[in-house]
Amino acid sequence: MNKRKTTIDRPKLSSEEILATKNFGAVLSGITKIVKPVYKQPWFLSSVVVATAAVVTVVIMHNNGATNTENFAIAEKKPVSVSNTIAGKSDTLKNAPFIKPPIKAAVIPYSKYEVNSGVNNQITHKSGTKINIPPSAFVDSAGNPITGEVEIRYREFHDIGDLFLSGIPMTYDSAGHQYHFESAGMIDIKGFQNDKEVFIAPGKKLSVEMKSEDKRDKFNSYALDTVKKKWNYLGKNKIKKPDAGHSKTHPSDSVMSASAKAVNKIKQDFTPKIEKALTEIEGVRRDVASIEKSKPIAPVKTDAKKYHFNLDVKANEYPELALYKDVQFEVVDDRFKSSFYKITWDEAKLSKDSTELVYKLNLRKDKQHYSFKVKPTLEGTNYENAKSDFDKKFNQYTAALNKRQAEEVKKQMLLDSLRNEMKLAQERAMESASVSEKVFRLFEIQNFGIYNCDCPHNLPKEAVVDARFIDENGNAVNFSYQGLCLAERGVNKLYKYYNPTQNSILKDFRFNPKARNIIWGIASDGYLYMLKQEPGTYSYENNKELIIKLSKIDKSIKSSADLKQLFNS
Repeated sequence: MNKRKTTIDRPKLSSEEILATKNFGAVLSGITKIVKPVYKQPWFLSSVVVATAAVVTVVIMHNNGATNTENFAIAEKKPVSVSNTIAGKSDTLKNAPFIKPPIKAAVIPYSKYEVNSGVNNQITHKSGTKINIPPSAFVDSAGNPITGEVEIRYREFHDIGDLFLSGIPMTYDSAGHQYHFESAGMIDIKGFQNDKEVFIAPGKKLSVEMKSEDKRDKFNSYALDTVKKKWNYLGKNKIKKPDAGHSKTHPSDSVMSASAKAVNKIKQDFTPKIEKALTEIEGVRRDVASIEKSKPIAPVKTDAKKYHFNLDVKANEYPELALYKDVQFEVVDDRFKSSFYKITWDEAKLSKDSTELVYKLNLRKDKQHYSFKVKPTLEGTNYENAKSDFDKKFNQYTAALNKRQAEEVKKQMLLDSLRNEMKLAQERAMESASVSEKVFRLFEIQNFGIYNCDCPHNLPKEAVVDARFIDENGNAVNFSYQGLCLAERGVNKLYKYYNPTQNSILKDFRFNPKARNIIWGIASDGYLYMLKQEPGTYSYENNKELIIKLSKIDKSIKSSADLKQLFNS
């Protein structure tokens, strides 16, 4: 039976809502024939899932007399595989479920609360979120008032692991352009009586005060329409401070102390990693300097138009001349005269000049002293042999130097990324260092479903490449059905990529190579693959195709905590 949605006295559209629906082709293609309308009540909406705070908050199991029960999913003791995680290989992006949790054994469970429909109720969720329910707030599918006990099922999604395991799309389309959500929290709320779905009565609203550690005001509120398969923009998300209604005061000493402790803790966590990166960079720089000192010197071919002479040079005094067998010294100085060849000199000394491979020849005859600049040269087969030997050594030198310089660049990128990640973490800690400094994000709910507090972003633009995914044995890994996920450490933003060609190459893969990325997904074989990539450690084939080598995870994923452990290990 199809459900029909009717909206009465709809509020005026915001500019963002108008922009979101300017794609008239998409609107027309989304029209479906209504076979049999069951009723025309405005409260009968498709189920939606509600989004929650992006930070784990304090657990408070208290709901003013309501009964709390936790509904925990039973985890299967199997590795992640097709049979126990995804809907099946026959699904395609076109006919796949709109909400598709990737790992059934790790689905985020609902908390269940019993409320009396005839009185005011307030539920306090374990995270600190408060759900306020007015009396006579529920009706059945025919619009009849509900009396007696109603079961509220509620869950929250806080971080990247929660968002991934929810299977809820985290993309937002506006004017034909797709954005990816950075979340400050997502919630899912439903109502039941005797296991039959109930609805919020016309004119009634449930208010949800979602506990959040992210105090930034850049987030909007969205509701998920599971019929049209899209997020609807609701407006700017409102924030309520715990001390709302009281006079404005400065943070207490305890809050500032907690803030300082949180910042110092973050510094302590990052300092060993930063110091290690610095030590490694210094080591690489020493290696680079040492290699540069060993740079071979190219032999010089004798110029027949110049003056030349031979000297008996001791190799231990001038090791750089060891390459020169049967060396001739060519005079660079124009003051040298051919008549000098006829003189028997009392003394001839060679000394190093500041210019590479140029020497000073000091000659003395009685009281006459002369100094000329000369350079070693070779001719004929001596030059050809020396040139061949030089080319071989220079190639070895260049390869060694380039390798160490590339390592220096990679390690510097990692260091910059660690410092930036620490800075962001400290800024977040300064914003919300203790429970008393957390905020509530407000939702007014006229329909049960899924709500989100998000900020839309474009895909990363720092690099656009064709990416090929392989496992540790070099076998192709395909993410065509479930999609590939990418997240940057320290940012609660989930990017998802799909490959409609159903092969291991993803065209126009957009990412930030300077970020500390985590790349993962459920492949077509049903297993979870993951890569925690450090900046500067990407490899390319033919300087074009990015090769991403992923590890197959045989560990059973039973909960969001298991996934977070993989992310953080």
